[in-house]
Amino acid sequence: FVCAQQNHHWPSPLNRIAWHSVSLAGSTAMSHVGNPLTPPYRIQVIVGRVEDQSLRRQVADLHGACYPGEQSPEDSLDEIFEQITFLHDEEDCTWLLLWLAEAGDRSRGSADRTDPGTVSPTSERLVGMVASVEYHDSTYAFAYGVLPSHRRMGFGKRLMYEMEARTIAAGRPGRISSTVDARQPRLLAYYRHQGGTIEPTGVTSSGGPPPPSVRVIKLFDAAEATRGVDAAHASILRALSRRRQGRVLRWAAAAVPFVAVMATAWLLSPRQRRTHRLIWGTPYRFWA
Repeated sequence: FVCAQQNHHWPSPLNRIAWHSVSLAGSTAMSHVGNPLTPPYRIQVIVGRVEDQSLRRQVADLHGACYPGEQSPEDSLDEIFEQITFLHDEEDCTWLLLWLAEAGDRSRGSADRTDPGTVSPTSERLVGMVASVEYHDSTYAFAYGVLPSHRRMGFGKRLMYEMEARTIAAGRPGRISSTVDARQPRLLAYYRHQGGTIEPTGVTSSGGPPPPSVRVIKLFDAAEATRGVDAAHASILRALSRRRQGRVLRWAAAAVPFVAVMATAWLLSPRQRRTHRLIWGTPYRFWA
């Protein structure tokens, strides 16, 4: 198996994203070339079996959070991955894992850490993933999910368009298919909004929904994939900025009562009352 990891660098809005291939032990991985500013997330690419046991556990936990009820507490990691890959061999899968940097979080470690006894000032959290296998006429995607706490921020679109861009860069047809539970209208509406078409099928996948299920097919080209990557990246940055601003506002709102109480106590202290009598005189006596 081959494990390829990239920190993606992004160009200015006036430049287009350029792709280049890097040969990795007989496999090919794609990375961006552009502005040296590193975004607060990265996409890890794993071709073949996920060997690292810690990483396998994180992937299994993410899958369990995205697809509740599909795992049993008694299932081993290998059994969980058999459920995830279903009819496909794990060695034939390509995994895209999206890691979000979380500054100052000392409860989790980075996937790249070699010394588990050290604590990095910036750790990473696995927030999204998608797996795929190559068919003769398309790329089949499955295990597509984002943590519930990090949805509606652009991470799902970022993974989807990354898969599209890699498909085009590898010379594969611009066609991605997937199987979805037909009883989830919001999910079907999401795929339609992303340009997918819905076709009826009785086949299930990923050990998941029984029939009726439908197949989602999306056709795309290199230009669409590039625009999608740019738009999803910008959406993520905006969402993270709003989340940081909201955190600051919550801290400020929580501090207001404390500041008000302390200011009132200071103003009404005997020493300050004497000071205000000397400064303000009669107006102070009116409201004190």
